[in-house]
Amino acid sequence: MAFWGSSEIVDEPLYGIKQTEFQSYEYDGGAIVAIACNEFAIIAGDAYLSTISTIRTNNQNKLFQLSDNCILASTGCWSDVLAFTSLVEKQKAIYNQDRSNTLSIKDVTKMLSTLMYSKRSIPYYITSILAGLDDEGNGVVYSYEHKICCRKLIYKVAGSACDTIQPMLDNRIGLTSLQLETPWEISEDRAIEIISDAFMSVAEQDTLVGDTVLINTITIDGFATSILKLREFEPKEEEEFKPKELEEI
Repeated sequence: MAFWGSSEIVDEPLYGIKQTEFQSYEYDGGAIVAIACNEFAIIAGDAYLSTISTIRTNNQNKLFQLSDNCILASTGCWSDVLAFTSLVEKQKAIYNQDRSNTLSIKDVTKMLSTLMYSKRSIPYYITSILAGLDDEGNGVVYSYEHKICCRKLIYKVAGSACDTIQPMLDNRIGLTSLQLETPWEISEDRAIEIISDAFMSVAEQDTLVGDTVLINTITIDGFATSILKLREFEPKEEEEFKPKELEEI
């Protein structure tokens, strides 16, 4: 505390004055998961957009098809997701005009890296996962985060439920608790079952994860889409109001 007449600056708080901080980003929740194997890749995402206090919609697809062999999933600040995917669509249209062949997953990976990390002053506050097949027909997964460069992975989780789902995939797919001499492979049905169990486990824990999950499987034959319902609410039948009879005194 400064005394009267001294040149020291008073360090006491000024009551009645509040410091406000502008939040340029708003996290809209949700979760996306991708798994890659030898002959297929699976990518899934819930259809829920919300904040801690606001529900925006429960029917929003977070999966975007970029070519015949790859799908992009994005989560985070949804306004940045829309801006980023719109820019990707424009670049894809320019590519298709200049070239007759379709986009390969290598071309898509380079394009996404250029668009994602060229905006360094105010980066996109999103996490994107690209899943698809390479030139040899094997499944691949690439991760794009606003602070980390592009990474090639076997499986990836992003979103508000990442801390819950990631250990489950580490245990069931990464096999971090086991030491195997040969690489372990899973079937397509087993991969879908693991993703379904992961979303079912976080449905009651994370309020930012919705009730509907869209699962896309990418193979040489094309795409296969399935819908997983985590929670189904049945409307209750309205009971007829019957007044009670007065008891005789």
